[in-house]
Amino acid sequence: MVDASLLVAVLGDFAGTVAVRHDPDRLAAEVLGPLCRLLTADAAAISLVVGDGLRFVAATGPETARFERRQLATEHSPASEALRQVRGVTCGDLGVDPRWPELVPVALEAGARALVAVPLSAAGSSVGVVTVLARAPRVWETADLVAVTAFAELVAACLLVAGRSSARARLAAQLQHALERRVVVEQAKGMLAERHGTTPEVAYERLRRHAREHQTKVATVARAVLDGRSEP
Repeated sequence: MVDASLLVAVLGDFAGTVAVRHDPDRLAAEVLGPLCRLLTADAAAISLVVGDGLRFVAATGPETARFERRQLATEHSPASEALRQVRGVTCGDLGVDPRWPELVPVALEAGARALVAVPLSAAGSSVGVVTVLARAPRVWETADLVAVTAFAELVAACLLVAGRSSARARLAAQLQHALERRVVVEQAKGMLAERHGTTPEVAYERLRRHAREHQTKVATVARAVLDGRSEP
């Protein structure tokens, strides 16, 4: 059974992680250790939703990673069921459970006999699923599921925020890059127009024609003009 003080401690540690991790994949990877600690389990893996499927992100070891990838390649698995049903899926002993025969060999190779798969859901969105593995058969108690579900909801909320932050950061970087390219092109247009006594529009056509002839970008030609390496 999960100790209440342990849950508080694990949540506190994860809160500290969230404060310094903003990339969704890195943040997701940081979940595995605390989850194993919370459930006194031996291994864990996490995958995030991409389109209609799941993408492997991280595992606590290579054997667990192989198990997780096999999960994702199998139509019926604890992870897919947890995501579809939006609730935890447990197995006390894979050696006698008939639900996922394709996964049993790779699970046993990974030293796993019991598991719990929990969806990462928050605000009506499912962002992934985490699977926690135990070496020995065990009974997953109600307290275990309550604790891991509460933790998973927190993780999901953090991943949603991190994903949006990353998207905003990527957009800002793209806009900055586009602006910088535009400035370079405008400067090159002005230089060529003054040098050849033409209008900026004519100068821009010179840049475009040179870019087409050399199968490169206008911004690349413009930078070469400013650096004195090209004369369209």
